Amino acid sequence: MKELITGGSGLIGSYIVRGSPRKKIVAPSREELDITSWISIKDFFDRVKPDIVIHLAAQTGIFKGEKERGDKKGIFWQTNVEGTRNIVRACATYKSYLIHISPEVVFAGTKERPGPYTEDDPPEDNPNLLSWYGWTKREAEIIVFQEISSAVVVRLSSFVGRDNQPRPDYARKILQAFDERKLPPMFTDQYIGLTYQDEFLQVLKKLIKERLPGIFHVASTNQFTPFEFANFLLEKARGVKEIVKPGSIEDFLRKHPLTFPQFSGLKIEKTQKKLGVKFSTWQEMLEKIVENIKEF
Repeated sequence: MKELITGGSGLIGSYIVRGSPRKKIVAPSREELDITSWISIKDFFDRVKPDIVIHLAAQTGIFKGEKERGDKKGIFWQTNVEGTRNIVRACATYKSYLIHISPEVVFAGTKERPGPYTEDDPPEDNPNLLSWYGWTKREAEIIVFQEISSAVVVRLSSFVGRDNQPRPDYARKILQAFDERKLPPMFTDQYIGLTYQDEFLQVLKKLIKERLPGIFHVASTNQFTPFEFANFLLEKARGVKEIVKPGSIEDFLRKHPLTFPQFSGLKIEKTQKKLGVKFSTWQEMLEKIVENIKEF
């Protein structure tokens, strides 16, 4: 079987490429496969004929996305929505098993609509409650299931892994900011989850083996505030305690609305039961990678 990974050079894609047998993986660059071009996709699928497609290629960045809010000709919409539409069309044509990766920010995470969210909770249907990035990813999810009933959507929380990658993960971003003395106040009133590299790869392997359809969540069994996460991380990786300054996401959202969810996170009970896997707490995840990130 051949596995096509779109976005293979990104943070999460790099972990998949490293963790998979090289003979099975095809991870083209953007120059080799432009998902916004149907001609590019058709030519690539004609040549490669992938059995499995793990679709990660996307424009990311909350603030970058907000600059394009409402612009369907912008790169966020064209990549995340129309690009996904092209991938879905190709998978339907070539009978490829599609695994679409999505973030937890397809949910609003407001006081009125708080998380954590189950696999059966529908993504937010009000664009005025999501970032533009979140909305484009929500639209992508809709397209996937409109066209391919046997497809999979795997939702992730903030990502961490053992190995250093071209882009720092959630934990390494905090360490980098601390080491450069640029660590901002961390929110004490925001609740999010964590996804660990090895558990994500375990889920991918099971999905590929069993070809299951539906929605799956890969995340920590509990949520955290960025403030407690940063304190725990810095104590483990830098040996410092109680050095993080507290901040408030409510204050932040007054100046930057429609950016980050306040009460987010993913529930994982259904995924654990269906796949026979066991996810860790966010503390356990950090313990597993702490030796690897001490020298970051």
